[in-house]
Amino acid sequence: CVDDEKIILDSLEEQIASRLGREFDCELAEGGEEALEIIADLADEGRELAVVISDQLMPHMKGDEFLIKVHKSHPETLKILLTGQASIDAVRNAINNARLYRYVVKPWEENDLMLTVEEAARSYLQYLQLLEHNRLLRSLNRATQEISGEIDLQRLVNKFMQNVIDNTGAEKGFLIVEKE
Repeated sequence: CVDDEKIILDSLEEQIASRLGREFDCELAEGGEEALEIIADLADEGRELAVVISDQLMPHMKGDEFLIKVHKSHPETLKILLTGQASIDAVRNAINNARLYRYVVKPWEENDLMLTVEEAARSYLQYLQLLEHNRLLRSLNRATQEISGEIDLQRLVNKFMQNVIDNTGAEKGFLIVEKE
């Protein structure tokens, strides 16, 4: 959450923590530069950035400019512009260059904003699941291609087990065959 007004940040943090605190952490910044530093630190730690909520009118860096910078480094992150004073040009700029997810007007209605944030967070999680499913499908496809032409049973079993180990991150694998 990025806003130059501390009271707004405190309110957002409280609302987000009460609705999403078990699943997500909430980071606060009082300006775009500070937020970009936090985002860089999160990336260095290997942490994901699901949603960014930003005010438009802030000193040193406007919200649309900040969201564009976030988009360049984290295009998959969902961006919400929360402001009472955004020009049409600023909103258009954020839509066109930062893939703005939603525009919410201050003062906001808590339930509406939290439903928007929850929806954005869930969309991000679905995006991550889709990436993982695609990775697994590619691995399965490669494994299928590797073993499909094998006619020697021992080599087939060896290739199969190696693919299982590679795709699960296991160190060893055992295949138990039961004969009747």
